Amino acid sequence: MANPNSPPASTAGNGQEIIEHRLALVMNGGVSLAVWMGGVACEIDNARRASNGIPPRDGATKEEQALHNLWVKATREANVRLAVDVIAGTSAGGLNGVLLAAAIARGASLAGLEKLWLDSGQMSAEALFQPQRQGTLSLMNGDFFHDQIAGELQRMTPTEHGRSVSLIVTSTALGPSARQVKDSSGQCFSEADHRRRFRFAKHGPRPQYVPAGDGYQLKDGPAVDHFTETEPLATAGRASASYPVAFKPVEEPQALRDRRVWPDWTTSKDLDWLADGGILDNSPFDPVLDSIQSRSVTGPWRRTLCFVVPSGPEAAPGRDITNPGAPADGGAEPKLPPPWTSVASAAFSFPREANFRDDIEHLHRTIRGGRSSFDVNRFRRLTAGISVAGDGETVSPGPVLAEARQICTAAISLYQQSCAAAAVYQVWDIVARARTDGYIDPVGEVSDFPVHPAGHPWLPATFPAAGEDLPGTWNWGVDAADRVVRTMLRATSGTADRDLLRQGLSQCLHQIAAIGLAVSQYLADAGLKAENAGLPAGNTGLPAGNTGLPAGNAGLPEERVIGLLDEAYETLQVGPALAPIVRTAAESYASQHLGLGAAAAPEVLAAGLAVEVSNGAGSLPSDRPRPLFDFVQIGLGEPPRLLRGAYDAALPSSPGPAGQPPDPNNILYGTRLNHFAAFGDPAWRSWDWLWGRMNALAQLADILGLAASDVDELTTAILAVEGRDLSGVQEDIGKVVGMTTGTLLKDLRAAGRFPPVFDALFGFLRSQAPTSPKVPSAVMALGQVASDVLARRGQAGKVSHHVLRAVTAIPRRLVWRRHIDPDQ
Repeated sequence: MANPNSPPASTAGNGQEIIEHRLALVMNGGVSLAVWMGGVACEIDNARRASNGIPPRDGATKEEQALHNLWVKATREANVRLAVDVIAGTSAGGLNGVLLAAAIARGASLAGLEKLWLDSGQMSAEALFQPQRQGTLSLMNGDFFHDQIAGELQRMTPTEHGRSVSLIVTSTALGPSARQVKDSSGQCFSEADHRRRFRFAKHGPRPQYVPAGDGYQLKDGPAVDHFTETEPLATAGRASASYPVAFKPVEEPQALRDRRVWPDWTTSKDLDWLADGGILDNSPFDPVLDSIQSRSVTGPWRRTLCFVVPSGPEAAPGRDITNPGAPADGGAEPKLPPPWTSVASAAFSFPREANFRDDIEHLHRTIRGGRSSFDVNRFRRLTAGISVAGDGETVSPGPVLAEARQICTAAISLYQQSCAAAAVYQVWDIVARARTDGYIDPVGEVSDFPVHPAGHPWLPATFPAAGEDLPGTWNWGVDAADRVVRTMLRATSGTADRDLLRQGLSQCLHQIAAIGLAVSQYLADAGLKAENAGLPAGNTGLPAGNTGLPAGNAGLPEERVIGLLDEAYETLQVGPALAPIVRTAAESYASQHLGLGAAAAPEVLAAGLAVEVSNGAGSLPSDRPRPLFDFVQIGLGEPPRLLRGAYDAALPSSPGPAGQPPDPNNILYGTRLNHFAAFGDPAWRSWDWLWGRMNALAQLADILGLAASDVDELTTAILAVEGRDLSGVQEDIGKVVGMTTGTLLKDLRAAGRFPPVFDALFGFLRSQAPTSPKVPSAVMALGQVASDVLARRGQAGKVSHHVLRAVTAIPRRLVWRRHIDPDQ
């Protein structure tokens, strides 16, 4: 059987190199918008499977087989392959992210996802409004939803087509979740953090740096696969989508707590109650950027960070959204204040906007402040001049590298001081985060203490001279090793026939990361031990029991920090362990990429170190290079070109308040009625699912560079799979966009969708289910009164106010008959 983690061939049948497009997905969400997002996930997975040579699912219809073949043809003609290796999901995105990641890890199909949403996501007594297991704690039955997700996961039988993937799911913890923080004057205060992130991963064996005999050595750890167990995955997805009031919170099982990666400090030994992740962390970009850095590569690749968010553009008041260059109508400011409903809505929605805005600004800073591409170009220029004489032994660095060596030799003292300061801050931070009794701000003041000639095993004394051999021990530190080797790897990204080189350099980075993790753990343990021991004089030069340490440095003076770092490198034998790794990387790059042989490896390493020193001499070196990626939003406003005309034409006719622009979000039912409308009708869910597939196709076409004719064929094929024709969908676009809230409510009433909703509401109001802390008796009494007055016949539950219910019988029946239940 083939290795499930081994990539397919990197060369197409036409002999051209295949570019692997790696997608990292950040999946936003909101209740019934899960249906649209499911359609996006489905089409991304269709393209991924077809481009990687994975056959259609067993029992595929002829329409599905035809679509699969078209994806194979389109990606082959474009010489591209699609991989999804990192997924982060919140709320509805968490649900779909769990299912997509499980399908990738298990090599299964997402064919059952559409049926799951069409059958289970409905506002009916048979589905979401079933009785709950522990009383009426929410409007809809989250236990039913959990069971449906778990059932779909269980149907995903593992196959040989499984791939490596990393999944991050967010949630929000209810109850106490605080830590003690000290300010610069040593005063304590409490900082709450109710965000929760859970990580699931599948990957092959990765290096670990572990004790062996009298020392340490690199060994392959076990393969990791967190997708074999269904229950933690189902609970993570269900917890992330526990929209307040609509679904009750989820009690965190220990198996899910074991997958928690944030907060990275101890909150409580008690398991949490978890609610919707979108409350605090609706767009988890940070963990995705971290995961991107740890992915191995083999063939040529491009990285794209995709933000999957079900929204279209927002226009300024009075501006034509279909013509952004048109002037605003009249240019006058609104003279009337917004209604109270708009103010209330803003109070709930704008905090999430701030969270999203901060995430986008973080991405902007990452791209704007990242220097990785500049570093790669500089490294290529420095290595371009390296040459080897005919004897294969005489190496010339070329004039550019020779000049860089002179500059770096003169600047090495500045680099040493920068690295020493960075090391102090880094160790302070590691020790502070390891504390169990609170977090102390690690920001302190680093003096200009001498670092040489005493020497340290993590700091170089000199820059490598011309003709100098590769080092027998690495004294540049773990972070510098990572940056130098990563620059080599990135320098191969656009070159064909470098698969073995990229694979080897990726393995080198995993080995360096394993050693770095061991160093961090040693520092955390030793730092806490030093604090608790009162900083003995033998290690720091300070009097025993010294307590006059400046606040804000985790209780360790800088001399002791340097001592701890020296101890870590010497005890773990870091320099001797890193040297052969860096040697292998430099020799491989010199031989396989430059074609100069291993003799040129010292100059290749000097070029990498020249980039390192030039960056670090003037500022504190970063812990890790910033990732290189494109950023793409998969939203509602980009359908394929066969539907684009109808979509653009529909927007101006969209109704709305006077003077307001048409709303492109109206293309979905899931954006209506506070994001619950898609649950109201199976035809509405079917439409949202289709539109999700179409939005995914349009963006994938841009990312992969597909031919327009192929995109047209794929559009028609997707419509055929969904049992629709092009002209009918073009006509329906205008109808959907033009539907008002009143029309939606009228259709729901006519379909009899409201009775279960209001039955659930009144059941929720009168609920006597036990909670901790208990709901105030006055609130429970008020809910009982509302239920007795308004609940329909046969659905009132236990009546407490018989006279009141009898007096209100006539108006109650009129309301139900006229507005809710025509059959009453």
